[in-house]
Parts: sequence; C-alpha cells; structure tokens
Amino acid sequence: GHQTLTLAYTQTGSGPPMLLLHGLGLSRKSWQKNLRFLEQRGTVYALDLPGFGQSEAPEQVWSTRQLAEVVFAFLRTLGLASVVAIGHSLGGEVCLWLAYLYPSCTKALILAATPGIAPAPAPWKRLLGLALDVFLEPPLFMPKLYAAYYQAGPYRVIRTLQKTDITPLLKNIQHIKLPVLLINGHLDPVVKVSEGRLWCQRLSGADTRVIQASHGLIFSQPEAFNQTCTDFLLKNL
Repeated sequence: GHQTLTLAYTQTGSGPPMLLLHGLGLSRKSWQKNLRFLEQRGTVYALDLPGFGQSEAPEQVWSTRQLAEVVFAFLRTLGLASVVAIGHSLGGEVCLWLAYLYPSCTKALILAATPGIAPAPAPWKRLLGLALDVFLEPPLFMPKLYAAYYQAGPYRVIRTLQKTDITPLLKNIQHIKLPVLLINGHLDPVVKVSEGRLWCQRLSGADTRVIQASHGLIFSQPEAFNQTCTDFLLKNL
C-alpha cells in the first residue's frame, strides 16, 4: 500500500523551477552555499529525501528508484510539470531515475559526483571512500555532515546503498534524451572522475566537467560548482 509521508523542503527564489536532491545520508542543508546563486535564476525546491534530514522515514529502507517515485509524487503535489533537477552523489542517481521513469517531469539534469559504474563497487568500497573523503572536506562543514549521517543512521545509509541497483537504468540509458551536465571532483575518493566520463559516454545529451574538488564539491567548492552550472542553466531553465 501507499504510505503517506511528510516531506521537508525549502522553497526560495522565483521563476522556472529547479529541484535539488542531496547525497546519501545528507540533507537539504548541504545546498546552503548554492541557494543564493540558484535562487537568482529560478525557483529552488530543496528537498529532504524520505528518511533523511527532516523528512519522515518510510517503514522500509528505499532504493534510489523508490526514492524517485516519491520525488515524482512530491512534484505532482506541488503542481510542478517540468523541472531542472540537480542531484549530488546519490541524489544524482535519483534524478536519473526520475528522468527515466517520468520523462515529462524533468527538462534537464545536473549530476554532481554521481555514482555510475556497472557493476557498482561493493558498498564497503563506497563507504571507505566516504570515510576518506571526510579528511578532504572543509573542517567547518564536518559537524553538519556528521549530524546528518547520525540523524539518518548508519543502517539506513548502508541499506540504501545495498538496495540500490542501477543496472536497469544503465540498460535503458538511451531512453533518457535530455540535456545533462555532469560535474565531478578531481580529488573525489568516492566517485572517481572516470565514472562521470562513463555516464557521459552513455547519455546522449551529456557534457562533462571536472573541478578541483573532493566528493562534497557542492559545499566544499561552491563557487567553482556554481560557476560551472551557469551556462547550462542559462540554456536549459
């Protein structure tokens, strides 16, 4: 049956809609250094995915595909027809599912440090990467990250990784026909630059950029990240 979940989100700016989806274990707070830039270009909806941040947790742990189904329901509830979806890390995977399952609801994607290897590395390898990445992020930001992980709980983080299977996405990737900008961090130990290049080869409308950043590129190098999005947003919003 369908559960009714209460989702937390922030809405700011005005104009064409943008949807922001955070990474695994994080929350909508991870976008705080991008909001001022983005809200000058359109209306920004930064969502806490179910089970993360301040959004209600479902009874089971959901895969990225199931999270995309909820995000679609969220967009429908708000009456948003076609958004530019911007996803960080696992949030980028949710964006891809959204574009694949509901082609009419996204008009362009920005995927930041989005995992894309098939077959995916073992969850422990991703988690090891995340553990290493902690030392590459801005120290002032780390308490916020830890607080978010702690709130989501290690179990939810690990189970989400285990339940997520992007094989169907990769098999049907040619059906995603829309402009995509991939932004990867040169120093990212979690999602290597090569994964961005792989997505780029598979997605017909994709363009890839690499910035000098670690996995948390949206908040560790916000100026570089925002700058990299500028032209793409001008064209596609």
